[in-house]
Amino acid sequence: MDSRDVLTRELISLLKSGSNVMLQAPTGWGKTTLMLKMLTLLAQEGWKSGFVAPTLFLLMEKWRELMEMVQSMPNPPRIILTAGAGQYCVYQWNIPQRFCTRCRLYRHNIDVYFGDRVTYEDIEKQAPENVCGYWAQEAVLPRYSIILGHYGRLSKIIHLLHFLFIDEAHE
Repeated sequence: MDSRDVLTRELISLLKSGSNVMLQAPTGWGKTTLMLKMLTLLAQEGWKSGFVAPTLFLLMEKWRELMEMVQSMPNPPRIILTAGAGQYCVYQWNIPQRFCTRCRLYRHNIDVYFGDRVTYEDIEKQAPENVCGYWAQEAVLPRYSIILGHYGRLSKIIHLLHFLFIDEAHE
């Protein structure tokens, strides 16, 4: 076991004991990779965790890294990369949330399945034509062990999580 594995186990132990942890290290040290590793280990133990970053672009980069990590796992966790209503709105409203409840694509109680590892782009492609991808995403969120989203998604996902990891917290 190398020093990063030992650190990962120690940090997970601290988190499970109720402590908050802030990891500060130089750029390129591997803080994000360490957080992604902790996400997967916690998910294997049955905990739900979230990972937030300032932009969807950054999350898409981290998504690829996370997919490489879970690829070799015997029972990989269910993982979703979420987006806000603006990414889904077919009408291109500036602030779609103002119009969502009046939209003909708005639905409650949507019963859909998107797979064990899904991004907002996958959801947009796979959502039924008569359903907004945003609301389909919101309906399936509780089914996932790891939820990724940009900072603006925090209020939508925080209530589903045991642990939250914040990348680029200085933003």
